[in-house]
Amino acid sequence: MKKTFTKKTLAAGIAAALMTLTATHANAKETFIYGQNHQSLTVSTLNEDGKTLTPKWKYEYRYDTLGTLTEKKAYRWDADRRTWNPAYLLTWGAEGPALQKLSTNK
Repeated sequence: MKKTFTKKTLAAGIAAALMTLTATHANAKETFIYGQNHQSLTVSTLNEDGKTLTPKWKYEYRYDTLGTLTEKKAYRWDADRRTWNPAYLLTWGAEGPALQKLSTNK
């Protein structure tokens, strides 16, 4: 009984340490910056210089007259063309949510 508890405690400690190291590595790799208002959200990454941003995603929201979210449209940033490309449209209706893919990229 004591050996089982010790093994489980050791395994849990190792798992926690690995998750912490993985999370630290992931956070050091990219820092996300969020800009939001009631109608949209823009997600950018902080560049290595620590002063400039690179846009990644933009989301636009639509609501009905009761304030319920009815539509979410996602755009992916095209760095080469410096434009937002529609990626998908998620709508909510009486029959439930519906996802429509708007581009064939990634």
